[in-house]
Amino acid sequence: MFIESHQIIGNHQSTFNKSKANNLPRDLTAAQNEIGRLQNQLNHVQISLAASRFSRTTDRQEYNRRISELKQKLEQQQEVIKNLISANLCTISLFSLVVIFEATYVKLRSTHDDAQPTSFNGTKPGIPTDNEQLTRE
Repeated sequence: MFIESHQIIGNHQSTFNKSKANNLPRDLTAAQNEIGRLQNQLNHVQISLAASRFSRTTDRQEYNRRISELKQKLEQQQEVIKNLISANLCTISLFSLVVIFEATYVKLRSTHDDAQPTSFNGTKPGIPTDNEQLTRE
């Protein structure tokens, strides 16, 4: 009985091994297909990751470009404002110099010895012209 059961088990294992051997090419093909599918998934993930990195790099470059552009515009506006302030200060200084010059001129003119108002024809009032002197004599 022991020998018979051993033969039955042996026959069963032999049948199992034969069926296993028959299934081996199919299992191998399935495993290879699974490996191919997983490699495709890995490739897609790697491509997505690379695209994401590229996108982030591109976004960062675009961000930095726009920051530089805005910074340059700001510097240009500051230069325009500085020039306007400088021009206004120059105008104010020039105006102040004109006022000081006029005030000094009027003051010097009024303190001069013969500073008297002159008439339209260039003679001073109170001083007779040659014609007036000739007619008075």
